Amino acid sequence: MKKYLNYAHFGLLVGICAFVYFIYNGLTTVKLTSPNDLTEIKGTYIKHSFKENIGLINSTHQYYIWTTNYSNTFQVKADYLRFFNREQFARNIKLGDSIVFTIPSYLKTKLNSEENVFVTSILANSVTHLDKTKVLDFEKHLADTNMDYVFAFGYLAAGLWVYFSKRKNYR
Repeated sequence: MKKYLNYAHFGLLVGICAFVYFIYNGLTTVKLTSPNDLTEIKGTYIKHSFKENIGLINSTHQYYIWTTNYSNTFQVKADYLRFFNREQFARNIKLGDSIVFTIPSYLKTKLNSEENVFVTSILANSVTHLDKTKVLDFEKHLADTNMDYVFAFGYLAAGLWVYFSKRKNYR
């Protein structure tokens, strides 16, 4: 049994599992490429919470907004923070202000649930705080790069390399 429980087989197994995961992820991820993929929703602002936990190893960004119309927490994804004018938003928004979000259309079914819904644009008091055009350009670029497939084949190649370089040690 020890013959089959070694680094060579473990490396190959990890490579194959990662390959399958990234191929599946690449095939099933919904791509946002046009305004037709988005839905506009309106709400009344209650509060927001912007937290950044910057560490040596981990960094987390938690940008949440709540409205009276929906029980969801609306989230600005970390990928979109470079397009989000958080200082202007925090300065100008007040309790009871009207706020307009766009969200991916496939997330409409999650409205009024306990799940977070990420936003692709924020408009409050006639000021755009998160620009839908910039977010869609970013998403189009991600869809065009096919990074999931690059990672998939990279992990498969690494798994095969580990297998073939280590298996001779166990013969």
